[in-house]
Amino acid sequence: MSPSIHILARHGAPHCVVVVKSDAPAHQLAAEELSDHLSKALGGPVPITTQRPAASPGLVQLVIGELDTTDFADEEYAIQSGNGVIHFAGRDTGQVLGSPRQIIGQSSPGTLYAVYHFLDHCLGVRWLWPGAAGTYIPRYRSLELPPLDVRTRPDLEQRCLRGVLFLDELNPYRAHLDERDAPTQTPAQVPAQAPGQTPGPAPTPGLAAESSWEQTCRETILWGYQHHMGSRTDLKFTHSYPHWWETYGEDQPELFAHPPAGYEQPFPQQRRVKLCVSHPGVADTIIEEWRQAGRPSSWCVGPNDGSGWCTC
Repeated sequence: MSPSIHILARHGAPHCVVVVKSDAPAHQLAAEELSDHLSKALGGPVPITTQRPAASPGLVQLVIGELDTTDFADEEYAIQSGNGVIHFAGRDTGQVLGSPRQIIGQSSPGTLYAVYHFLDHCLGVRWLWPGAAGTYIPRYRSLELPPLDVRTRPDLEQRCLRGVLFLDELNPYRAHLDERDAPTQTPAQVPAQAPGQTPGPAPTPGLAAESSWEQTCRETILWGYQHHMGSRTDLKFTHSYPHWWETYGEDQPELFAHPPAGYEQPFPQQRRVKLCVSHPGVADTIIEEWRQAGRPSSWCVGPNDGSGWCTC
């Protein structure tokens, strides 16, 4: 048998162990994911250890985070095998799990990318939707792997999805409306429905248990990493004007949209107010804010969400 061939399982018994010495969150999570998927694929436990085991004939060591990545570019990762060892490593940036308003793909854990690349290309794992029900893991009684020498990164600079996931205690889907998003006008002040406007949705009740919510968040964020979602760009995409009414509303009201009949600014709420984009002062103010920010190479001009577009 060639020493470059690694046998992870034979006759229904796994012959591999996951080794992770680092306590870095990305490395720990990569080890857990690799062990979990391999245990299901090979029909038996694939343990995790913090130390390299003593030499054992036929035992393959799957080592997390020990390759030198100092010259790796953002989001780059590597898988290298030889002499009974398969190494997984990558450039990790950002918080691995959890954010008050999580964009799926907000951080870039290169080590996890390496593990998921391996599970995808070498084992044929498929993640159709988040969670166990959406995960397809082929079963192997025996599994031999050829030599592996991968060093790559995702082609696109940004790969993200918007996820309505809130892991903090102010989750509006548990606590109803965040005070920042509360309407600035009460029903007594505003008609029930303006012409052409549909009512907003009622607050979503919270889940029965916080643990269920957190599990859903975790599974969805992991699903993004399984598909190599992430970002290495400095481009920003967001609502660009939530501060404008507070900053300019009193002295420059002409910058703002003429709201639908029966409404007054700020509408529909201060953080969602719309602009009169045909007014030349809007472009002038945007350019001035860009200059004050140091003239960065890119500048987001995305409108605020919601209703209230200018009727002038």
